Amino acid sequence: MIHEPTVITSTSPLFYLPLTAETLCTRKQNELHWHDYVQMWYVFSGTMKHTLGGKTYFQTPGSCVVVLPYVEHSIDTLESEDTPVVLSISFTDRYLIDLGYRFFSYSNKHARFEEKSIPSFHKFENENKEIADSHLRNILSEFSRKSEMDFGKIATYLTNFFRLLCQESADDNNMICITERANSITTSIRYMADHLGEKITLDDLASVAMMSRRMFTDNFKAVTGTTSAKFLLALRITKAQYLLLFTQKSLSEIASDIGLYDKARLVNAFSSLIGMPPIKFREKYTRCETERDKELQKRWAWLDASPFKKYNQVEKQ
Repeated sequence: MIHEPTVITSTSPLFYLPLTAETLCTRKQNELHWHDYVQMWYVFSGTMKHTLGGKTYFQTPGSCVVVLPYVEHSIDTLESEDTPVVLSISFTDRYLIDLGYRFFSYSNKHARFEEKSIPSFHKFENENKEIADSHLRNILSEFSRKSEMDFGKIATYLTNFFRLLCQESADDNNMICITERANSITTSIRYMADHLGEKITLDDLASVAMMSRRMFTDNFKAVTGTTSAKFLLALRITKAQYLLLFTQKSLSEIASDIGLYDKARLVNAFSSLIGMPPIKFREKYTRCETERDKELQKRWAWLDASPFKKYNQVEKQ
């Protein structure tokens, strides 16, 4: 998966880590925004209105909302009668994948953990609420240790929470069971991300996934809900968004960098997927603060650094 800086919602000096945890204990309202990482919101007390992907959820104690990359959302706790106590956990899907957990997310469509899909909204009750509270408070406790925090332990608490979440939501009508071949499809998506500037053929992707063309096509559609060609184009346009916002490159240079090679193709594809031409997008969204952009970019550099690698062999429980 590719992860490109988009809208930054925190100035925390630790925000460039692969996971952050933050409690909200005041009444707050923010505008619709989106970002490039997975975010989970859980209410311990009080209430919160959460607008997510055009739907509005009213969160009460024990309820959680999972926000996937590039999904517009906003929160509102102004109407909470009690002082709200809300936990926000932001993390990269790569964080769990590199630690050996089968987590799969892409763009703004689905997130899946192990054999289950992760629901956008769920409310825990009774004993399971206590268990969910415990997992998340353990994350807060470990995260509060700052430089001494153990990302392996945090991953265990987080994945235990997801197991409980998926187990409770297994009967939801919108749940989609991930296939055993999903890891191979994920590998092909990573190949796309690593070779965006090159010509990528169906044969290339099928070879990386170690499948025949027909098998790859069928499995890619089953796992992602779309074709590899459409998915690849979406990744290229996501990369184009980053280059428009954080570089001064021309449209022709960007088209070359993302493998479209032609300015007109870039403009047409970008306008179709984003709803506005690239120049208008650049003008509208370059208000991001430069220093905060730099902090976000540090996060990816840190994730690639050697200190994180020692956690890669954490075994699944």
